[in-house]
Amino acid sequence: MDRINPSDKKYPFDFSIIAPCYNESESLREFHKRLVTALKGIPFTFELIYINDGSVDDTLGCLLDICNDTDIAVRILDLARNVGQTNASTAGLEYAMGKDIVFIDCDLQADPEDIRLLIEKFDEKHDMVSGARTQRKDNLLRLYISRLGNAVVRGTLGLPLYDFGSGMKILRGTVVHAFEPGPFHPLNPGAIMLSLQHVVEVPINHHVRRYGRTRWTLRRFAALYHNVFKQLIPFIYLFTVVPLFIVSSLAFVYFVLAGFYPTLFPGSNNTAILPILLMLNISLSISHFLLLGEFVMRGDKQVQEPAYIVRQIFRHQKTK
Repeated sequence: MDRINPSDKKYPFDFSIIAPCYNESESLREFHKRLVTALKGIPFTFELIYINDGSVDDTLGCLLDICNDTDIAVRILDLARNVGQTNASTAGLEYAMGKDIVFIDCDLQADPEDIRLLIEKFDEKHDMVSGARTQRKDNLLRLYISRLGNAVVRGTLGLPLYDFGSGMKILRGTVVHAFEPGPFHPLNPGAIMLSLQHVVEVPINHHVRRYGRTRWTLRRFAALYHNVFKQLIPFIYLFTVVPLFIVSSLAFVYFVLAGFYPTLFPGSNNTAILPILLMLNISLSISHFLLLGEFVMRGDKQVQEPAYIVRQIFRHQKTK
């Protein structure tokens, strides 16, 4: 009996490079020039898919200039409104024609040239090669929260990854497309992570953001990590989100009030009770933090409208 490999399906390109853009007019030209230069000499074919995620600056104009003056296959998806990086990436996947998928940020905090390192490492035995920002140039709060989330996800999944939030990744196309991503089925990073078996990280450079403002927020962090836990413990989510939110919020308020008014503690040995109450509040707060994403993405299973709408598509074929 002949063995059929799903990856044997014919694709016009070896890789689809997906780059969501939101208010990146200042960095786009430099990013594109550096990326195209980095891809030269690599013995694979590429298409570059830019997604204008409802930008309010001249991002679309810059993308059109790029599209009209380049020697690589480029497509531009212009979304009707800002939908966030995950949904914008889903739009790119819907139109991708590459065998495997490359995700990359165009804010120049990571060097576009480092994509060569990931491509060199990517082979038939890896489901994902991810860039690891070993020397991150972020503020302390972001670093602390990111490390906490990475440690929890790493311990839960058992994957040898230390930077789950890196924007530079290569994923096996058969794995990604198995989830049939589209406007009514947005990309689910948690489900994809749970489907990976052979993964590896490659150190990449990281820089302070030179252009524009960071889009990182606590809301985005919660949305990024909540999917993993939702896939692992879906039955718990249904019954614990609201109770945990209420209990942890009340415990936090009680702890603050008790700090100013010790007589609120039930007992005479307030010194012994204080550490117990503190640990209880910390435990509940961590649980609440991990499950907070349920509120952020509460309706993703009851989607009544598309996660994104592609308003226009611009295309430039590679010149011979």
